[in-house]
Amino acid sequence: MTAKKRIMRKAIPGYTLIPENGYYKARKIGITGSRVKKHPNYAITRKHAAEFAYAAKIGKLIRGAVREKRQAGKGAGRLTSVLLKAIKTDSENALGERGLLYADLSSLVGFDFNSQHPWLTCCHCQVAVTRSSGRQVQVQIPAFTPAIELTCTGQAGYCSISCKLMTIEVATGAIATATATTGLHPHNLTLVNSCCFSFDTSGDNGHVYILCGCLDWFQIVNGRAWPLSQYATVILDAWSTGCTKNCP
Repeated sequence: MTAKKRIMRKAIPGYTLIPENGYYKARKIGITGSRVKKHPNYAITRKHAAEFAYAAKIGKLIRGAVREKRQAGKGAGRLTSVLLKAIKTDSENALGERGLLYADLSSLVGFDFNSQHPWLTCCHCQVAVTRSSGRQVQVQIPAFTPAIELTCTGQAGYCSISCKLMTIEVATGAIATATATTGLHPHNLTLVNSCCFSFDTSGDNGHVYILCGCLDWFQIVNGRAWPLSQYATVILDAWSTGCTKNCP
């Protein structure tokens, strides 16, 4: 069914008009959004959509905490996909109510926020993460030579390695961050001494923790350090702790 294309056209109830070769082709409307939201035949679809929305919301919080002053990345879809994979491992809750609190978060480990500069190709230091029974997390960075063990494509003159612990409160969706850094070091520096970062995770119940390692490159302009886009950020560890089934 076609209709002559005009400047002013009237909508046909139950049909949508698609412009094609100077005419409008009328096509009957199939599934509508209101039907998917209310009809019982789409109950499972709504449950999957709820989990996808949850993953997208958590992913947005994580990306916002990781980026800060960095350029906006394009890994939103990749991170949401990884979060959904972790959410599906939640065996304590029903479909549509699953989350990260009871999920296996090991699939998040090794996720690169900047796919153009993966962590393993930019940082060759053997960073070790240790979690103690007293909810203390330690990150050990061995001594390294920046010019040998750190790779950067650009005109960077300084580098910095930092660790960021993100604490996500499941009940409210709030996120808090704690950061420790080695400070700025010249790329041609002979040796950077080893260091150990310590984080305290002895908070209340119902939290998810994500530990990230960040490698940033800087260029000094007029005495000020400007971060470059060749950063590398990876999830070093992820876990949930201190929660029972009846926690809020």
